[in-house]
Order: sequence, then structure tokens, then C-alpha cells
Amino acid sequence: MIAFEISVNGKRACTAGLKGPGVVTSAVTWVCGKSGKDAGVPIDRLHFRVGGLVSQTESHVVWLTRILKVGDEVKIAVLESERADKPKSIRVSEAKQVALMKKLLEARMAKDGGKKKG
Repeated sequence: MIAFEISVNGKRACTAGLKGPGVVTSAVTWVCGKSGKDAGVPIDRLHFRVGGLVSQTESHVVWLTRILKVGDEVKIAVLESERADKPKSIRVSEAKQVALMKKLLEARMAKDGGKKKG
């Protein structure tokens, strides 16, 4: 599989990759401005995230989130690998959750002869 080997300030942070169809992404983001009610809260944030999407399960995965500061160095090596680190978090998309709940409800109703329990 294609994987991203991530280092921050010379220290290995993670190896991110998926064995099947999906998306792996990494992004350094700087946000500066104002937010909140009437855009009154100042924001100045610099962060790094490595995440993706497992197509088959429609699950969002995250390997790394990190606040950065000026002077930090992020290195991404693209490599062919047999293994990747397990994501730190996995979240099934809301659409997939709704579809699963609908399927479970339909199965339960079929089992109960279509009768609602109350």
C-alpha cells in the first residue's frame, strides 16, 4: 500500500495508510481571523492533521492532530509499505449511521411481523 511516514521536528509521529480503497490526507493549516458571535473572538491557530476515509465503511480516520508553532518542521515521506499504524480515532459517517439504523429497524420489524412495539 502507499503510506505516508510522518515526522515532526525530526521525530517519527506516525505511518498512515489504508489497505483498501479510501483517502489518506495530511494538511498543515493556519487560521487567522475572528469567530464567534459577531466575529468578536480572535483566532490565530496553526495545526497539522493526518486523516482519511475508509471507502468501504464510510469511516473517517485520524492518525494525528497536532498544534504547530512557527519553526516546526513537518516531513512527509511517501512510501510503499506492508503496514501502517492503527488510526487514533475512527468515526462512521452520519449518513452510514442512519443507513445502518434503518437496516436494523427494518430487520427488527420484519422479525416482529411488521408490528410496532409501544
